[in-house]
Amino acid sequence: MICLVRMPPCHLVLRRDGFESRPDRKSCKSFYRIFLFMYFVYILYSASRDVYYKGFSENVERRLLYHLESKSKYTSGTNDWKIVYMQEFENKSHALIEEKRLKKLNRTSLEKLIKR
Repeated sequence: MICLVRMPPCHLVLRRDGFESRPDRKSCKSFYRIFLFMYFVYILYSASRDVYYKGFSENVERRLLYHLESKSKYTSGTNDWKIVYMQEFENKSHALIEEKRLKKLNRTSLEKLIKR
């Protein structure tokens, strides 16, 4: 399967011999946004249950809808979940390590992190 992707304008650099030169990826921030997946660690809060939920996702908005539609066992039963904290990672393993660290924090530490 071939996937064609339109390159951002900063990648259209032709040399005199007609070949494209290698783009300067340091000056083109959009290159990484297009080709790398981003991973997120998030904290949700339910006012009705007074509970925090910590999680990991590649798409936080879609994941929030999943929680709001009561498709998750832990978060079902209430539909007032709000995103109160979100952190972005380019590396999946780093995001999962951070999620594990957050799940070990007590409520006071979580609230300090959220207030930052």
